[in-house]
Amino acid sequence: MTTSNMADAESEDLEYHVTFPTAISAAEGNENGGGTSELDRREPVVILLGWVGCEDRHLSKYSAIYHSLGFTTVRYTAPTEDILYNPLKLKDIAKKVLELVFDLGLEENVVFFHIFSNGGCFIYKHLTEFLHDPQLGGELSTVKVAGCVYDSCPCAPSLLQYMKVRNAADKTSGFFMKIIKTIALLLFAVLAIFLPSNWKSQNERSKFMSAMKTDPSRYPQLFLYSKTDEICPWRDVDDVVEARRKREVHVQQVCWDESNHCTHLLAHRDEYIQRCQDFAQGCLQNFLEDN
Repeated sequence: MTTSNMADAESEDLEYHVTFPTAISAAEGNENGGGTSELDRREPVVILLGWVGCEDRHLSKYSAIYHSLGFTTVRYTAPTEDILYNPLKLKDIAKKVLELVFDLGLEENVVFFHIFSNGGCFIYKHLTEFLHDPQLGGELSTVKVAGCVYDSCPCAPSLLQYMKVRNAADKTSGFFMKIIKTIALLLFAVLAIFLPSNWKSQNERSKFMSAMKTDPSRYPQLFLYSKTDEICPWRDVDDVVEARRKREVHVQQVCWDESNHCTHLLAHRDEYIQRCQDFAQGCLQNFLEDN
């Protein structure tokens, strides 16, 4: 069952989509072992955070991977303008995303994250701040996280990357209009250097890769990326993977020789699905055994 909702906020609404698993009947449970397991009573939740320009019809293809396992999925993509030009808003968005766990009555369920490109990763960076700082996050720090999947991220933010992302997300403008918008973006970037109001935003971005390497999370992580990704350089992801392993985090990685940014599911469908499902089930099993 899929539902859509709007979470009221002081500055803006948070539009998200939820898919709940099909209920398992009592008869089915008896046939499969004579009872309902802990997993059946509290099905895992996967929060998917989309890339710049991502639509729910895109994310729903990924949520289907987990829906087939009986998981609940929550899908959300931040507005393009906030991701590209107003990163200070993303902390509030991250807080609202975590609050959805409580709003939907899922605070006792095990949670996974599946994030796409820096668009999703920027939000995830702030999520971990709330998760690992009880003073900052309050009840949000009690969310039971078992793992995180990174698709085409993280990578160092740059102006060239933003131009590529912006043009890829712009599906309405023609070729010449995209050139004009690119020139305007370059002019804006140059002028923004001299605006004090922009310095804090730029400082936030400069800390991004360091934050991803020193993330206090200790749950397992799966990185899915490619050597031919023109937006997210694979060596950036490699650097983060190495840094996470040095912190004794259990990390899995799949670096394909060829596939485009955020299209690894399309290019390597069977392997992609299997990797995500195996990772989620393995993390869940370990989490339940440890708790």
